[in-house]
Amino acid sequence: MDDKRTSILQMAKGAFLERADYELDKMVSNILDPNTKPDAKRVISIKITLLPDKQRQAVQVQVATHSTPAPVEPVGTTLMFAGDANGELVLKEIGEHAPGQMFLNGEEQEQPKIVALQKELQAAE
Repeated sequence: MDDKRTSILQMAKGAFLERADYELDKMVSNILDPNTKPDAKRVISIKITLLPDKQRQAVQVQVATHSTPAPVEPVGTTLMFAGDANGELVLKEIGEHAPGQMFLNGEEQEQPKIVALQKELQAAE
């Protein structure tokens, strides 16, 4: 009989350990995601549940893993109330540069995005 000891994570044909590695892969992807804060804390939790039988001769073991990734960081912009060519109230996005401005690389500042407002808001003016 071989009494070689091993970790409980090696049980279930390695499935317990595989679950932990699966969560680690998710956290590494989250760390590498440019939409998350690079130095935010990420957490991997491993919950081991033991349920012995009434004779204390056998134990059912379950391993559950859970991870908490860093949230995606919010993005923002600034909108300004304006009137369109028809005199209707709209919101225009304010860019960093004036529309049509040429940059040294030859690109041009695009026209601002416009959000149409509901007709009910137009009547409230």
